Amino acid sequence: MVESVRAMQWTNRSVVRFAGGEDDPVGLIERKARELVLRARDAGWEGPPFNPLAIAKLLNIAVEANADVIDARTISNDKGLRIHLIRRNHESGCGFPSRMKSPMRCSPM
Repeated sequence: MVESVRAMQWTNRSVVRFAGGEDDPVGLIERKARELVLRARDAGWEGPPFNPLAIAKLLNIAVEANADVIDARTISNDKGLRIHLIRRNHESGCGFPSRMKSPMRCSPM
């Protein structure tokens, strides 16, 4: 399976742009994830589990609560990259409160 994924002809614009001419976007994301883990550990991260808000802060990505978002989304515009999250789903209790100190564990409904 891994070999077939790496031998694929990638056509999705965001994947092609991310890969920047490399033939293996899967390998590239794996390398970037490893580099991020090393940076986070150097900054004092003791995960897993990881706190997505702490990772966003480490990467200088703004995180904003947005009631129009069902779960989460990443957007890019003239202000740069931002993450929109729900503040809290009142039915299930899942979501990201504005002052989250640790990751929340949510059970599927």
